Amino acid sequence: MNGEQRNTYRCFRRVQEFLAAQQFSDAPTTLGKQLADLDTVVSKLSKETLDQEAGHRLTAAETSNQRGLRQTLWRDHMQPISRVAREVFGTTGVDRALRMPKAAVPHEAVVVAAGAMAEAAESKTPVFVDHGLPQDFAAQFRTAAQALDKSLGARDGTRRRRVTATAAVKDQLKRGQRALRLLNAILAPKLASNPDLLAAWDNARKFKPAASVAPASEVQTPTPAPVVQVSKAA
Repeated sequence: MNGEQRNTYRCFRRVQEFLAAQQFSDAPTTLGKQLADLDTVVSKLSKETLDQEAGHRLTAAETSNQRGLRQTLWRDHMQPISRVAREVFGTTGVDRALRMPKAAVPHEAVVVAAGAMAEAAESKTPVFVDHGLPQDFAAQFRTAAQALDKSLGARDGTRRRRVTATAAVKDQLKRGQRALRLLNAILAPKLASNPDLLAAWDNARKFKPAASVAPASEVQTPTPAPVVQVSKAA
């Protein structure tokens, strides 16, 4: 939630507290369907904001995890195979098949390149083993590539969770604002004869924006008063 959305959510909670404190007689009938709608909105917002925050945090964690998995795949598998191929096979077709991708390519391109390299290198397993790679180097290579690929899928899932929750929050806030307007249409006339209670209702239902802090560049420093030099009489 952004600041405006949080303030709207707090407004819904204040209205709930106000209505619960007043204990209007026969509230479900006199306050209409909008009372139940507001309760539903508050309940759903609680869940959706949790999904939104969890999706954000898990996406950030998975992004960090991917950097480590890519580094392992790149440093421990792709580079050794490519360097051995360059020294052993020179400029032959096998060397080109085992050439490293550019460092700036996205993770998805690294996974694809790793799969192609593993297939090409596996066909020359004895050569690579003779030059120091483990007997199961191709299997280890594929496992490292699959770990990165799996992490990409996990991050897509957490992003989807955050995006879906963000859209749901917007929908629920609109629904809650409509319920609030309908509640006011019923309550304002009922409370008109009680100015104190009407004022309390108006205070509960009003959106209260958070105080904003001006950037340092916009803060005006008071200009000091000029110093007046008083000359002594001769």
